[in-house]
Amino acid sequence: SKSWILDQKSVVELNRLAEYLENKPFSILISGHTDTDSTSIYNLNLSEKRANSVRDYIKSQGYNGNIICKGYGETKPLMIEDSKESKSLNRRVEFCIIDNNSIEIEND
Repeated sequence: SKSWILDQKSVVELNRLAEYLENKPFSILISGHTDTDSTSIYNLNLSEKRANSVRDYIKSQGYNGNIICKGYGETKPLMIEDSKESKSLNRRVEFCIIDNNSIEIEND
């Protein structure tokens, strides 16, 4: 799919995430990915739009923490694309939750 619009299944999962994040000192890294259809530039832009769409939704649910978005295009596939199913698995958005209280900063 060449879309960055959230489907209902994604909204359900993002609602669970937003509820979990409520009042917690976390930062989130959101990464968008695509399959190899289209050009590399198009896929990079699409993956950024996918990540930004997730960020915008989480913020619309009241999360005010730090969110970093990154689009990877087709550069980090989960599967070799030899079927429609494997291509669909490469079209995704992933997130990583970082506990800001557990980050240690070294001072020289």
